[in-house]
Amino acid sequence: PQEVQLLSGMRPNDPGFGEDPPGRWGRIYASDGTVRPVPTERGDYRWFYEGFRDAVRGVGERPVDPLDSVRGLRVLEAAERSARTGVVETVSEA
Repeated sequence: PQEVQLLSGMRPNDPGFGEDPPGRWGRIYASDGTVRPVPTERGDYRWFYEGFRDAVRGVGERPVDPLDSVRGLRVLEAAERSARTGVVETVSEA
């Protein structure tokens, strides 16, 4: 929601910035059939860009491990293949 909030004039330090409304929260589906809403964690892209800046300057750690990025892409690619073919895909760790 951050982009929409910024475009509407909301500022990052405003109450509610980066928070999803309850209709967009996650849900846990229990084996007994109950569904429990789970509030989405507050988002704030600033931490990423500040960390990126510091890493480029050599004064901080990378905000995301490059291997985690590769793993995330593999999951997305497997999901796309699965959606296209209807076959369950597995994702390797390597």
